[in-house]
Amino acid sequence: MVKVVKTFTRLGKGARYLGSVIIFAAGIFYLAQPPRTTTDYFDAQWPALVWGVIMIAAGGVIIWGIKSQVLQIEQYGMFMLGIGAGMLATGQSMVMLVDDEITWTRGGGTLVLWSMVSFAIARYFELSAEIRSSRIARSKLEGR
Repeated sequence: MVKVVKTFTRLGKGARYLGSVIIFAAGIFYLAQPPRTTTDYFDAQWPALVWGVIMIAAGGVIIWGIKSQVLQIEQYGMFMLGIGAGMLATGQSMVMLVDDEITWTRGGGTLVLWSMVSFAIARYFELSAEIRSSRIARSKLEGR
C-alpha cells in the first residue's frame, strides 16, 4: 500500500512539473508570436505580451515551489496562473462574443482556458488547506 501511495505521489508531482513547464512554454509562445486575433481585437500586442510574462513567471514560480517543497511558493504561482489564465480567457471570450463569430475551435479553446482557471483556483485552495494542516501539526509538535 505504501508503494502505491508513493507512486501516485511521484506521478502527481511529475504531472505538476509537466504542467508548469507547459505553462512556461506557453508564455514564451505568447511573447514570441502574439496571437493575431487577439492583437487585432485589442489593436495592440501588449495584452498578449502581458499574458506571456505572467505565464512565464507563474510556471517558474510553480516549478520553484514544487522543487523547494515550500507550499506558499507553489500557492503564489497558482495564484499568478489563475490571474494570467483568467485575463487570457476573458480576452478570448471578448473576441469570441463581441468581435468574431463563435467557432468550434475558439469556443473549445476558450472553455479549456476557463477550465485551467478553475483548476488553478482549486489547487490554490488545496494548498491553503495543506498549509493550514502543516501549521497545526507543527504547533502540536512544538507543544503549543
